[in-house]
Formats: sequence, C-alpha cells, structure tokens
Amino acid sequence: MIDVAPPAPARTAPQVIADLAALGSAEAIAAHLTDRGVRGRIGTLSDCPIGRLVRAEAGATDVLVGSQHVFGPGSRTEETPAPIREFIAQFDAGRWPGLVEPVPGGGA
Repeated sequence: MIDVAPPAPARTAPQVIADLAALGSAEAIAAHLTDRGVRGRIGTLSDCPIGRLVRAEAGATDVLVGSQHVFGPGSRTEETPAPIREFIAQFDAGRWPGLVEPVPGGGA
C-alpha cells in the first residue's frame, strides 16, 4: 500500500482570517457565515463560527479564535483583526442567534 498525503487545502488559516477581515465589518462577517451555513457556540475559542470556518476551509485542526488573538496552526499567534474582534464580541452577546448552534440537551 502506498501512503498518499491528502491534498493541501486551497487556502491557509491566515488567508481565511485575512479574507474574513477584508469583509470589513462584523455585519458582513455574520452575513458571510450565514450564507455558508456556519454556526458555532457562544463563548468558546474552539467552537466559534469563525474557528469552524477556518478549520473547514483551511483544513486546520489546531485553530483557536479569540477576541484578542488567533492561535495556530503550528503554535502561530496573531492579533485578531478588528472586524473579527467586533464580530466575536457581538456574537458572544447574542446578536446573531441564527449563527448559534444549540447545545444538545437544550442549553445555549
């Protein structure tokens, strides 16, 4: 049997973050995530909609997105761009309930 590496993702995690930031506003990011059908959980670094989008589009499994920094992949840390910080603050405050994935068992 020959080991074949999976194809490389079309974009890297930093590229996905940069593309989201280039949308320019929290509202535009929310609309993009809604259009893509991406949902996430409030108050998490690993399961927020942005982290999930980055993992899906870049194939990065070790990405955490916080209000101040984006962590990973490969222990890389970058400052979270302003539009993404604004989205996270508003998402965590409940502004876009349609982007919130329900927790099994009925929690938020």
